Amino acid sequence: MKLLKCLYSFKLSFGLLFIGFCQPTQSTNFLEVVTIFSRYLKNPSQVGEFAPLSKSVGVELARFISNASHDENYTGRRFLEAGGGCGATSVCLASVMHPLDHLDVIEIDPEMCIILKKRLAAFSNVTVHCCSILDWKPQHGYDIIVSTLPFNSLGIGFTEQAIAYFISVSNDLCMFSYVEYPIVRQAVQHFYSSDGKRQFQGVQNFMKVVRVNYLVDQVTIYRNIPPITIYHLCLMP
Repeated sequence: MKLLKCLYSFKLSFGLLFIGFCQPTQSTNFLEVVTIFSRYLKNPSQVGEFAPLSKSVGVELARFISNASHDENYTGRRFLEAGGGCGATSVCLASVMHPLDHLDVIEIDPEMCIILKKRLAAFSNVTVHCCSILDWKPQHGYDIIVSTLPFNSLGIGFTEQAIAYFISVSNDLCMFSYVEYPIVRQAVQHFYSSDGKRQFQGVQNFMKVVRVNYLVDQVTIYRNIPPITIYHLCLMP
């Protein structure tokens, strides 16, 4: 337990030291950065990020939204973001959306939801929902799903349910993008208990199978603290 606390404290100091290098979105302020750090230290298994994701990460996660073509017959698409955090990624997604598109942002932490609603207030086609992703019951399917949920920390049971859920709410050829911290993945596993290691390895093995079935592309972003890998998958219900 002491080793884990030391590791979290190290990541906190490291993130604060290099916050300028991270290129957080312009709308991220220092108070929100501190809020994210404090929430992460209190509950690292639920809070996926310990610092706002960089603008470079947001741009990559928004790739399949910004690359879309629109003609006079365009009627809009629906997007889902699981794990809105402080809204760094949400802003990147919303900024490149067509006015006819709509984004549902799901965040379980009430404090983060307050930040999200303030930050996204200018986007009329974005709605923030404060609940677990598994409790969100949309009346429609999604064309693009973005997840920053910490699957490795949340365990194999949740991860299996989450992937099944994403497939169930996806439209045909839905693009699903999720993130993973490769350096943190390699470091943290050495501090797990025997059950934690079993859960961690279960998630790793399960997500490998998911990628074999659905992977389209993967990109590692080094302009983020720590570096992050983004996996883009094409889901088929």
